[in-house]
Amino acid sequence: MPGFALVAGERSNRADFTDAALSMMRPGLALEIVADVPGVAVAGVSSYDGYPWTLVASGDDCAALDGGVYDLTSPRLQADLGVLLEQFAANPAGTRIAVERWARARDGDFILALICPRREAALVINDTLGRLPVYMGRNDRGVVLARELKFARRWGSFDEPDRHAVAQSLIFGWPLGRRTFARGVSRMREATSVAVDLKRADFDVRSYHAWNFEELDKAASQSQVRCGELAEAFIGRCHAQTRWAANRPIAVALSGGLDSRAALAGFVRAGAHPSAVTFVRGDSADRESDLARRVAGVLGAPHFVHRLAASTWEDFEELADIRDGNNYIGVAFMCRFLEAVVAQFGRHVCYVSGDGGDRILADLRGHSLHSIDAFVDLRLSKAIWPHEIASKLVGISTSELVDRVKEHFASYPERSSVYWGPHFELLDRCWNGLFDGEERNRAYVWSLSPFYCQSFYQLCLKVPWGSKRHHSLYAEFMRALDPGAARLPNASWGGALGSPRARATAVARDAFDRLPIPIQTHIKSRLSAYRPAAIPRSHRVRFQSLIATLDHGLFDKSAMTALGRSAMTQAQFDSLTTAILYETRRSDVAGSSILA
Repeated sequence: MPGFALVAGERSNRADFTDAALSMMRPGLALEIVADVPGVAVAGVSSYDGYPWTLVASGDDCAALDGGVYDLTSPRLQADLGVLLEQFAANPAGTRIAVERWARARDGDFILALICPRREAALVINDTLGRLPVYMGRNDRGVVLARELKFARRWGSFDEPDRHAVAQSLIFGWPLGRRTFARGVSRMREATSVAVDLKRADFDVRSYHAWNFEELDKAASQSQVRCGELAEAFIGRCHAQTRWAANRPIAVALSGGLDSRAALAGFVRAGAHPSAVTFVRGDSADRESDLARRVAGVLGAPHFVHRLAASTWEDFEELADIRDGNNYIGVAFMCRFLEAVVAQFGRHVCYVSGDGGDRILADLRGHSLHSIDAFVDLRLSKAIWPHEIASKLVGISTSELVDRVKEHFASYPERSSVYWGPHFELLDRCWNGLFDGEERNRAYVWSLSPFYCQSFYQLCLKVPWGSKRHHSLYAEFMRALDPGAARLPNASWGGALGSPRARATAVARDAFDRLPIPIQTHIKSRLSAYRPAAIPRSHRVRFQSLIATLDHGLFDKSAMTALGRSAMTQAQFDSLTTAILYETRRSDVAGSSILA
């Protein structure tokens, strides 16, 4: 994976840093050292041609920005970084608030590191949504912050797995909160600054912006944000991302759904001249690709379809290695799709998705619950693997597992249970789950979404949740972007936004969510997605072989062996195989590199 890494402490040196960097290097990546003071700190950025990062240096001091800032021109960004670096070098502690204020005002997907070895200080800060993952840890070897878990594990020898993180990934699809699969390594939360004492090899972590969806909704009730304002703001963010992309080609991933067509419409309205790209799995086009073709035609965008073969076991292994088990193998086909996009447009292409639209333009509020225990029961009822099985597989008690899950949900700032659902969807699911899908994309091309431009995201949260119910706001928003695209049906519903069929689908889903959990579970048991899947024989054979190679480390081998013979849903097979592949391959950190 491309990205930034920093190590600090008396034992930090270039040789060990480079050795750890080898674990995250893939063909086409180059490593550039940006700070190198033995016994104090070493930092570097790995990148491919076309990966965005910015460096401003002054002697041994430097400001390194990993990613993109979309609301500033390149000269303005470099000027800002120069000023922040100068201020930080003069007064590291006193500059932290100014840097946080700067980050809070930005639209972008970025990590900024200010490193001043002569002052024995560094500051690492992310954007308000935490769009780029950073893994951090400290032990007797020193401090490490890195964009890839493998680097942190390799440099700091964090070899013990976090059993709760693995169990939670089997239940929800990802670990909750700051947990990672490596014990001793945590994930940097959104809107966080980390002040690093390079001499003491220690760091101080604090949040500079809090997301409280209950308070935001209360404020929204007094708001006068109109749909036309949302559409214009969206087009404005697409224009800003187009300006940032400069001469890069823009390829919008287009399906038959709403979010991708909104993204394509936004970039067309912004004058970007984007292309639309669609993947088709199997031998024939499906309804999604046909709708994508129609949407692209209405919007006047060139449309390209890439046909993908079924994923192989080697594809599963590759994805598990690239994302350290943080992206489940069911989407391994995306690696081949992204390779096709690179082959067509080159590695400088900006890959645009519609990620986030279905979150911030929908009413995500839940129903009132009497306690946090009821919310825990609700989330566990939607588990991929039952929590009783997950706890047995990793060797922890069921009660301990549930207690850790409850502790996390109890940390939500919202007091009303109605807003726990939005917090789970907008932070837990996006930050821990969906953002990792975009991070997978960035192993191949730079991936962005206009819905996650922070200024637009916050504007959407100024609209009361009730106005978004049953996609009523989305229908107006889409019509404001392009009436013709809005009139085309949605692949999932078979009807256009605002149509009787679309509204009936939304009402039915809302009614289903109101049913008691046992009734929901019974209904889902009758649906094909929740029934045992017909796993291809070749995958089943490799899965059984994988189980046979397990030692008695993380997984309970007898429980795993018994489970391996049982029927599974596709989601269960994918999540379990992902976890096992990561566990068996995490010691393999060799890779190809080109050192610059």
